[in-house]
Amino acid sequence: MAVTLLLSASTSFSQTWASHTGAAVSLQGIAVIDALTAVAVGSTYQADRITRKTTDGGATWVSQAMPGDSWAMKAVCFTDANHGTAIGDLGYMMRTANGGTTWTSQPNPAYDGYVYLYGLSFVDANNGATVGQYGYILHTTNGGDTWVLQTSNTSENLYGVSFADVNYGMACGSNGVIVKTTDAGTTWAVSTSGTGNHLLGISYLTENIASVAGFSGTLLRTTDGGATWTAQTNPVDGRSSDFRALCFTDVNNGTAVGDVGKIIRTVNGGANWSIQNSGTSNHLQAVSFCDANNGMVLDMNGNVLTTANGALPVELSDFSSFVDAHGIVLHWTTATEINNSGFEIERKDAGIVGSWKTLGFVKGAGASSIQHSYSFTDREQTAGHYSYRLKQMDRDGAYTYSRTVEAEIAASQTLMLDQNFPNPFNPTTSIRFQLPTAGHASLKVFDVLGNLTATLVDEDISAGTHSIQFDASHLASGMYFYQLKSGSFIETKKIVLAR
Repeated sequence: MAVTLLLSASTSFSQTWASHTGAAVSLQGIAVIDALTAVAVGSTYQADRITRKTTDGGATWVSQAMPGDSWAMKAVCFTDANHGTAIGDLGYMMRTANGGTTWTSQPNPAYDGYVYLYGLSFVDANNGATVGQYGYILHTTNGGDTWVLQTSNTSENLYGVSFADVNYGMACGSNGVIVKTTDAGTTWAVSTSGTGNHLLGISYLTENIASVAGFSGTLLRTTDGGATWTAQTNPVDGRSSDFRALCFTDVNNGTAVGDVGKIIRTVNGGANWSIQNSGTSNHLQAVSFCDANNGMVLDMNGNVLTTANGALPVELSDFSSFVDAHGIVLHWTTATEINNSGFEIERKDAGIVGSWKTLGFVKGAGASSIQHSYSFTDREQTAGHYSYRLKQMDRDGAYTYSRTVEAEIAASQTLMLDQNFPNPFNPTTSIRFQLPTAGHASLKVFDVLGNLTATLVDEDISAGTHSIQFDASHLASGMYFYQLKSGSFIETKKIVLAR
């Protein structure tokens, strides 16, 4: 048996972000309402404010009229299919109660003061907050019919805001500022972030847990309500690059996006972040998920990236093959997994056009951002050159293929009978033997008294390695012998059936 060609592959199974063009130009903010529905806001090159809505997962976008002066909208938030708010330059604020079919202007102190608004957060149709220049924070408890200017205790620009519930909220901004409220904004206190970098994206998840992303690759996490912040490892090369938006759907699942097409993903609260392939080098400036799987990202040119599986691929860090005494062994390692049911193993003759044969299935880890190792042994081989691939199966039935690896088994130069595997066995086992040339061979099983109990092979067969499955479900427990005959060659080995 020849040594295999040892090949390995490092790749993701599939590109899980899809790009859709033509939604609009210069989109600034997006709200994903459900798996198919989202609303995006921004401006055209002429600075006319615009709204775009999709109801087919981003494939097509419909324009919605947003009345008023020509100033860009920067953020949008929907609490259900109907109720949404958008904010933007010079304090402009718009509200819809019918999914964006019509928008109406809402007066607020920021508009009167011509303050640019950047961040927006609603916890339900009534309770929300928006933040902007000079530490401006506006709060509403009636869906925006009235907005109250609150004291933020900072003059830094605030770019992001997030509320965990009606009372607990945080905002982040320039020069590393983070402010927090526990009483719906009646009072705000500065939280020491430990960084001077601008912070643009924030997700406040529970009373104690929040995450922040910002310039120079900054990633921060608190588990004590902002009393302390811990820096997390950014996996992107070139840590001078900037994160511009962040979205968590729960304490574990989050996505950050930023310059030069950067997208990173975590499934364990940021303990580990993995790089995702966005398929673009454009700057990414907004991200929104309605659940752990369904999300959208905006780039600076008005393109929309979409995912329906969290865009955390089953990422192979290694896929290789080698030969041992039992056959061709495939080994692969995943760096990340999500929604992974498992892997079908497929084989075909290398270099020959033809169909792939499914050999077996190996169960996956499901969802994980830590390394997992898998293996599968192809025991039924004759001499030849083979290709293998993995068919990764999602729990919803979707699947993608890995790259192929190749392996070779040379024709044996000697006739050999291997010990069965497993042994003892119940009720099936595999028996391998090798023939140096084609010819007649017989493989038979006998009991301890020499009585024939099964004939597994008795015919002309090809040269190479053969693996025969022996099913002993009709036999009693005990010791048996299997014997290979071919020409003048005879060899016998002991086998044990243990029920």
